[in-house]
Amino acid sequence: MNQVALESVVQSVDELPSLPQVALEVMRLTRDPNTSARELNDVICQDQAITANMLRLANSAYYGFPRLIGTVGEAVVLLGFQTVRSIILTAALGDTLNKEVKAYSLEKGELWKHSIGVATAGRMIAKRVGYKYQDLAYTAGLLHDVGKIVLADYLDKYCAEVIEKVNADNVSFADAEYEILGIDHAQTGGEVAKKWNFPAEIVEAINFHHTPDSAVQDPKLTAITHIADIMCTVIGIGIGVDGLLYQASGRAVEILGLDETILEELIADLIDVFTAEATEDK
Repeated sequence: MNQVALESVVQSVDELPSLPQVALEVMRLTRDPNTSARELNDVICQDQAITANMLRLANSAYYGFPRLIGTVGEAVVLLGFQTVRSIILTAALGDTLNKEVKAYSLEKGELWKHSIGVATAGRMIAKRVGYKYQDLAYTAGLLHDVGKIVLADYLDKYCAEVIEKVNADNVSFADAEYEILGIDHAQTGGEVAKKWNFPAEIVEAINFHHTPDSAVQDPKLTAITHIADIMCTVIGIGIGVDGLLYQASGRAVEILGLDETILEELIADLIDVFTAEATEDK
């Protein structure tokens, strides 16, 4: 068995670049009740690339706002601090998540599609089940597979062995990763989230998005992230080779109070969003 030392993965995580300073400052400001809309606007406008990406996202089908948003100031006032925080984080992570990840058979843009799909689905589920912190559900979904970027370098050598184990033992891709490498992409993603100073409940949701029954800090958030990931896998949004043998946790479904009808409605809504976005991109 080829065990990848956790220390080596953590070292690779440490070598990842930090989030852009503007994104870090926005995260700080949006959690401060004394922050004004003008302060937030001034910070965001310091980074032209993030500003452009933010406005593009704010006007996309992922957010579904009924009128065109032309400025950062409008976005802050019309969408609110929580939504702006989610959009800024998405804009800041675009380049990172948009890369080709060969070890997972993800072409350029596929990890991005899956990540924003799970983020969007997570927000939908949170709204449907009355989970108060929809921005946390969005953020956990956006980051849930970020560990793939780090683990891909290790997986590249052993991918055939992992797939062979999936097929031979009838286990999930993440389980096979753990058996072959000694760590999986979900745990690695948790380490990335820690490095970037995300709240403990988001770290937990990422770490256990394939094993939500293990969550103790915020089981509901982890359940949302898990089900959102399953939804995107079911409809084939950016799954690559890692779309094998993942089952929805019955406990997660129970925690969220979902049933087959609600899940079908959520999946239909998610398909509508991606269809609308694809139409806009043409």
